[in-house]
Amino acid sequence: MNLLKIEITNFKNITEITVIPGGENVTFTGKNGAGKSAILDAFYTAVTGKKLDDPVKHGAERAEVKAHIGEKMTEYVVKRIWTQGGKTDRVEVVNAEGMSPVGGNQTFLNKFINLISFDPAEFTNMKDADRLLFLKSLSGLDTADVDAKYAAVYTERTSVNKELTTAKVRLKDAPQLIPDVPAETPDINAITDQIEKAEEVADENLSCQKDVKVFNDVIDVQKEKIAQAEAELERMKVYLTDRYDDLIVAELSVKNTDKAAIESVDTIVKLKEQLTGVSEVLKNQATNEARSENIATYSDDVSVLESQSKKLTDQLKEIAAQKAKAIAEANMPIDGLTIEDQKVIYNGTMYSMLSAGEKLRVSCAMAMALNPELKVICVRDASLLDEDGIAMIESIAAENKYQLLTEKVGGYEPESIHIVDGSIQTGAVSEPVDTPTDTQQ
Repeated sequence: MNLLKIEITNFKNITEITVIPGGENVTFTGKNGAGKSAILDAFYTAVTGKKLDDPVKHGAERAEVKAHIGEKMTEYVVKRIWTQGGKTDRVEVVNAEGMSPVGGNQTFLNKFINLISFDPAEFTNMKDADRLLFLKSLSGLDTADVDAKYAAVYTERTSVNKELTTAKVRLKDAPQLIPDVPAETPDINAITDQIEKAEEVADENLSCQKDVKVFNDVIDVQKEKIAQAEAELERMKVYLTDRYDDLIVAELSVKNTDKAAIESVDTIVKLKEQLTGVSEVLKNQATNEARSENIATYSDDVSVLESQSKKLTDQLKEIAAQKAKAIAEANMPIDGLTIEDQKVIYNGTMYSMLSAGEKLRVSCAMAMALNPELKVICVRDASLLDEDGIAMIESIAAENKYQLLTEKVGGYEPESIHIVDGSIQTGAVSEPVDTPTDTQQ
């Protein structure tokens, strides 16, 4: 179904014009403001019912557009009327027999059209998220489950990576082991036994020294007694001799224990120092044992979390690969069009970053892929396309049996409909339009 004829009265800057397309591709040329866009707007608005600001020509009471659409033996006349100030917007649809459709005029028209297939600019003007959803729907690509799975795994990995970062900080900040702490625990009992033995030697030496003192005291007493009692000299000499013998024995004992006692004292001092050092060693060993446990725990945490993160990353890669495969196998409307990272991509460039000409080229391919019954595409700003772009769109249109209504800024071109000040200058058939009657209003 194509546009067969359109009659426009008092619409925007057009007073009265009738266009009968002469072929599948109709090109409207003219300067800016000549009325090219008004013709496309008239057809577009009449069929879709999309609201426009101030559609009625300044100074007129109402605007009217009649669009004849159909194919072969089927024809419909779509008439839409607006009054000044936008108070009335009425549409009527009749077939060749003058019969109106059941269920409402606009509802009937909506069965034949799709806004994007009718005007590709609708796709370009979409928000990125809406454009992505539309392309998925058009290409039969359903990644909802994959996207949900990816989002869940991504969220889990994010959580694991946060824990991993914290674990690494704990490991880095954990107190380090005290250096030069012996691995073997000192034998406190052995050291204590040595101290006791040394103390026994020292006690024995002290006892001997006490004996020497006692015997010296005895000798002194006896000497005094000798001085006082010469009579007892003989007896005391014998007694004194015996005591000298005892003294000799005691002095020998003292001499024999002096060296050992001195060594024992030194040994006691060293052993007590060693015992003090043992306490510090035990304390450091206990500290290192606790620190070793913490370091081991933190290291285990880091290893486990790194393993979890890697596993989740591998899952993300697998999910992404599944999605990439689904996208690659999707029936895209034009070569080079794909989806990456939830964005529409064309030939490696994000759609929103494409030139105006490339956007138009992709949008037209999208429009034709929708394949509505009314196979008409309004190509605005065709001046943005180069010769290859225009040729490609015309080729796709011919392949899909589409009628192109193209708007270009410029002078008259062969087979074009050239618009000057809201009127056709050449290139198309122009017919007078009857003035609407009251009954038509």
